[in-house]
Amino acid sequence: MSQVVVGQDGHALILRDVVRGSGGEIWSVDVEVVHTGLRAELTVASHYAVGFDDLVESFAGMAENWRGWDGDQVYESVEHDLRIVGQHLGSRVRIGVDLYPQASDLDGWRVQAAFTVDAGEQLSTAAHDLTALLGPHL
Repeated sequence: MSQVVVGQDGHALILRDVVRGSGGEIWSVDVEVVHTGLRAELTVASHYAVGFDDLVESFAGMAENWRGWDGDQVYESVEHDLRIVGQHLGSRVRIGVDLYPQASDLDGWRVQAAFTVDAGEQLSTAAHDLTALLGPHL
């Protein structure tokens, strides 16, 4: 698996180009947001202890509870430069993405985008593909 696309038709979150250490641990992943002609990309560092397990678990939890959940399902990267929020809307799930390099820098850029995916197959595929991309690499 070389990349994961969550979304479609020019409105998507794309994760690719995983960098791993010699022991297979994930150091970073490139994240791109595409939305209505906008493209923003950032390399996001993994958490030293859990890699991107919490991101994988967030999408797995949404896929498992595809019929609905209360509140927001939130993932935030260790450096706070990527935030993903899943909201259940019946047969659809709204995926909100906030991409913000150098979160402590006031003179930077920030991209916020939102799009919907099918609560069934699209969400399940995204969860499966994220597991393949960001899971253990033996």
